[in-house]
Amino acid sequence: MTGNAMPSDDLNDSNSTPEAREGRGPDGLTEQELRRGRAEWWDDAFTALLLDAMPDGPFRLVDLGCGYGHAATTLLPAAPEAQYLGVDLDPVRAAACAELIQPLGGRARVVAGSALALPMAADCAEVVLSVSTLMHIDDVPAALSEARRVLRPGGRLVAVEPDNRVQMFRFDGSLPGLDRAFSALFARLTSLGKPAHPELGPQLPALLGAAGFDQVGFRVHMTQSAHAEPAETFLDRVSGVADVVAASAELSEQEPTLLECRQVLAQLREQLAGHEGYSVHAVPSWRCVGVA
Repeated sequence: MTGNAMPSDDLNDSNSTPEAREGRGPDGLTEQELRRGRAEWWDDAFTALLLDAMPDGPFRLVDLGCGYGHAATTLLPAAPEAQYLGVDLDPVRAAACAELIQPLGGRARVVAGSALALPMAADCAEVVLSVSTLMHIDDVPAALSEARRVLRPGGRLVAVEPDNRVQMFRFDGSLPGLDRAFSALFARLTSLGKPAHPELGPQLPALLGAAGFDQVGFRVHMTQSAHAEPAETFLDRVSGVADVVAASAELSEQEPTLLECRQVLAQLREQLAGHEGYSVHAVPSWRCVGVA
C-alpha cells in the first residue's frame, strides 16, 4: 500500500520534470505506483469521509494534485450538481486525468498548474480539495493562502494528510518490530525532507488556523488496507511499500532504516511461513475542514 503509508500522492512543489527519474512524477512515484496505492487505501469509507465535508446542492470543486482523477471518479457520481476542476503540477498526469474523466462529461475538466499559483480567478470555488498533496509541498502556508484566494467567502478547504510516523501492521496480532522499523524509516524521510512533510497530518489544523481559515475542524481517520490472505502475500505487499518509499525518496540500498525494514520482513517470513490469516496496515490521517 504505497499505501496507507501514503508517501504516494500527487503534487510536489519540486522543479524536477515529470520525465525525470525514470518516469517518476514530481512526487517521486510512477503512474503504476500512484494508481495502485490509491486503489489500495481509498475505499468507500474514505469516499464517505470526503463527501461528509462537501456542501449540499451545486458547488464547484478544485482538486489540488488530481493525479489520475480518483477524486473525480469517486466523488462526482454522488454529487450530481458539482462542477470539478482538477489541477496537477505534472502536465502528463493532467492530460491522462482529462482523458480518464471524459465519461463524466462537461462538468469535469483538468488543467496543469501549481498549487502555489492556481490558474484561476479569486473567489471562484466553493470547495478546494487536497488529498495527500500538501505533504509534498515545501511551503504549505503559501499553498493554503492560495487555496483561500480561490475560495468564495464561506467556501471550504477540505484537506487530508497522514502522520506517516505512525505505522500499524497486524497479522493475527500485533507486529511491533515491523511498526518500529517503518516508523524509523519515515522518521528518516522526515529528516531528509523526502517528501517535504511525511508527518503533516497532526500539524494541519493549526496551519489552517494560521492561514486565516475559520471554523477549523478535524477528524482522524485510519486509512487502511485489510485482507484475509496468506502471510506471504501480506509480507510481499509490505515489502513493496518499502521498495516504493526507497525509490521515491532515492534512498541508498545501504540506508540503515531501510535495511532494518528488510531484516524484520525476512524474520517474519520465517516465522509466518505457510500461515494464512488476517492482515492490516493502517496509518492515521487527519481530515481537516476550514472555512474561508
